[in-house]
Amino acid sequence: MTPVTIIIAVVLLGGSLIFFRSNSKQYHASRAAHHEQRSAEREKRKAKASSPEANPDGKTSTPDTGELTRVGKWWLLNPKSPFPLHIKARDEFVARELKATLDDSYSIYSSEAVRMVMEVMLANSIVCKEVEEYVKIYKSKLLAKLESLSSDPHLFTGTTGRDTRKIRREIIEETISAFDIQPYCKISDLLLGHKDNAEEADQYFKKKYGRKTAAFYLSKPQGLYHIPIDDPEREAFENLTTLHLAAAGRKADPFKILEALDMDEIRGLVKDLNFSKFKDKAEAINAVEPLPDIKDRLSEVVKYKEIFEILPPPVDSLISETIGNSGKSPFDYEAAKLVTHTYQKGGEAITEREEFTRRENESVKGWKVIASKNCCQHCYELSRKRFRKEDYPKTPVHIGCRCSVSLVY
Repeated sequence: MTPVTIIIAVVLLGGSLIFFRSNSKQYHASRAAHHEQRSAEREKRKAKASSPEANPDGKTSTPDTGELTRVGKWWLLNPKSPFPLHIKARDEFVARELKATLDDSYSIYSSEAVRMVMEVMLANSIVCKEVEEYVKIYKSKLLAKLESLSSDPHLFTGTTGRDTRKIRREIIEETISAFDIQPYCKISDLLLGHKDNAEEADQYFKKKYGRKTAAFYLSKPQGLYHIPIDDPEREAFENLTTLHLAAAGRKADPFKILEALDMDEIRGLVKDLNFSKFKDKAEAINAVEPLPDIKDRLSEVVKYKEIFEILPPPVDSLISETIGNSGKSPFDYEAAKLVTHTYQKGGEAITEREEFTRRENESVKGWKVIASKNCCQHCYELSRKRFRKEDYPKTPVHIGCRCSVSLVY
């Protein structure tokens, strides 16, 4: 390399370093400005949300949960809390914004606090480690239970779309109710609305039914379809019926067929009966659908051989109802609710212990955990124990825990 080449390389390298440092300063300046702006917006909303009308409980104190701390690839929000919360955020400004919002949540009405936390988490794609760990463990348990049921070929035989949805919902809720840990949230929305569900369901269908069938089924919204004999998609729909992914003819849900009819057609179905005049279509459907011969009556106005109904996914597929939708989902709200509730309970536990320490006297023999009325099995077992005076129990016990500590005299 000649001296001239070396000089040019040094000049270029120096210029690059100067440019990088300049850009770095500009980036941090812009992020700081953004942080200040968000803080100002948050203070305005806090003042509004913490008014006596919005906050009848009058909660205003903010416990000291500790300084934001970097732990590997995670940010620890509450190092002083008995139950630490870790988040993954793109930079420190974002992590501090969420922590500040959570600190504000102590003086804000609960539902508004969750909405504010959800907004910050969504806008910055924040992920909470403890929420993700719970979803990973308990969604796998739910999947395993549902997979064991899927081997029953008669589970959905002869059921309509509404019956299938009801059976699926009942099985899911029954399985969830048996979980040993029950966080304070709607667990079904948390597990079924998880962001990885769409990819999991897509892979599940491709593996079980083949790419072509999976693509066709997933492209069709649930509901009724009029498919004449000569329709190019007729064979594909008939294939779905053999796989219990669609219902054909008389097996289609009469309720959905009635929804597709107009009022004159519905009135014509029951013109021989003494029904009073219907106020609207909903009232007419609710009155007509329970008739024992409704399918025979419907055959007078529809050709059953041309009717198909795309059914909800089998109970073991766990396709989320939010697939294909962008923006907010049930999962987003429940995750924000868990983060908010757990952060608040951790802070309250800190304050509670400080208060107990100030009041401590010789008559105190130990401690016990007070579980909520509808607590999970894990917390119930813990509430039956008694802790020695030197062994102060830690609460929250798990993500979304509602337990607290009480004195034993």
